[in-house]
Order: sequence, then C-alpha cells, then structure tokens
Amino acid sequence: MDTMTNDTSIMALFEIFFSCQKVLLHSLDYREIKFSRHQIYTLLALGSRESMTMGRVAESLAASREQATRVVASLVEEGYVERFYDETNRKRVYVRLTSKGRIFIEKEKDYVKHQLEARLAHLSDAELDEFLTSISSLKAILKKVETVDK
Repeated sequence: MDTMTNDTSIMALFEIFFSCQKVLLHSLDYREIKFSRHQIYTLLALGSRESMTMGRVAESLAASREQATRVVASLVEEGYVERFYDETNRKRVYVRLTSKGRIFIEKEKDYVKHQLEARLAHLSDAELDEFLTSISSLKAILKKVETVDK
C-alpha cells in the first residue's frame, strides 16, 4: 500500500471511529444510565460475549489493567458484573454480566435499535442497502486486521 493510500485509510478509520461512537452513544437512553463512559464500554463489550478476561477488558477499553480493574470493581459492586476464575489457572480472572447486567444491556440494545431505525429511515432504499453492505464488509475486514498481530 502506498503512503497516500495508507494515510487516507488511517484518517478514514479515525473518522469512522468517531462517527460510530457519536451515533451509538447518542442513541443510548441517558435517563436510565448512571455509568461512566468506560463502564458503558465494558458493559457493551461483555454484552457481546459470554465472558472476558480482565486483560481483554483492559484491551477493549484501551486502558491499563489497573484502570479496567477499577471499572469492573464498581460494576461488580453495583451488581451488573461478576468475577470468576479459570479452574485450571486460578490466576486468570474472568468477568461476565450478571442477570441484572444482561437485562440492562438488552434494554439499552432495544432502545438503541429503535433510535437507529428512526435515523436510518431517512435513507433511501439504495442508501440503506449500501450502508448494510458496507458495514458488513468493514466488519469482516476489521476482524482480519485486528488479528494480524496476534
């Protein structure tokens, strides 16, 4: 990839990141949310998986393990998340949503879905098809890029 294409791609990713963040975060029901941004990100990340290691939580927050531990501790205290240990390696700590956390995430996902449906209703059928195709392609490509260094 030449430098010009590389620079354009990087800038496009930043723009996409901030646009996605803006659309999704502005679609949440803030009347019901009493969490910090890191807490919301943690709950959303856990809502898409069965469980995560604390290292993976830190990675998803782009934060240190210490910061992730503080975020998770507050969510455990509130009853939205629980910690558990790998039976074969007690040093490995996992976290997962509790039933209270799952109910919260499902409620927020439903609210966001309705908010986004209203926003997407302003697109033409052709624009909506292009959006859905593009999102699917981007998701698949980003998954490949994400795993290159692992």
